[in-house]
Amino acid sequence: MESYKMDFHVTVTDRADAIVVHLAGELDMATAERALDALRGTDLRAARSLVVDLADVSFCDSSGLRLLLHLRQAMVEHGGGFDAVGAHGIVASTIDVTGLAEVLHVPAGGGPSETKSDR
Repeated sequence: MESYKMDFHVTVTDRADAIVVHLAGELDMATAERALDALRGTDLRAARSLVVDLADVSFCDSSGLRLLLHLRQAMVEHGGGFDAVGAHGIVASTIDVTGLAEVLHVPAGGGPSETKSDR
């Protein structure tokens, strides 16, 4: 694996109101599976909402978009909510140009990073 792919990190935080997944680095074919692996031990069906924080994602390709859509679908299937927050730059542009901003509930401008707020 190329060394820059080692800089990809996933942090999962289980809060009372949501499961928050913070991604950092490049979300692409080489890292999307790692993000999914980090969630395998999490019971998404028990969560009211899933928030994916993209504030520290510097790049997202179709594999990353597919991961976000997969997570959204998993939440929709059991009546949970899904939001992707913090997207900016090329990541926000990629989501917008593919027409997925509304589907992924990405606020205009990416919105605030949920994991960095004092909710």
